[in-house]
Amino acid sequence: MLEYKLTDCWERSKQHPTTFEIPTREEIRELKMGDFVKLIFNDEERMWVEIMGKRLTTWIGRLDSQPLCAPLEKNTEIEFETRHICSIMKEK
Repeated sequence: MLEYKLTDCWERSKQHPTTFEIPTREEIRELKMGDFVKLIFNDEERMWVEIMGKRLTTWIGRLDSQPLCAPLEKNTEIEFETRHICSIMKEK
């Protein structure tokens, strides 16, 4: 199993509301397949993940780049929660 940790961006935003902005709930509700979200891996590396689908309480995405700080490869499937999203980019 690959070892990495995703940062809880909601919690970080509560701790630093003026310097750590996150997407609104409305922006997150509008996400669709093909959109990209930025996640923070191991509290240090921010990477884009392409949305591939959604389960009841989790999202499924594919890593869009090769990480330096996490034992992952580009295109690895990532499962994450809404609280892990720190930024959004609509479909490229």
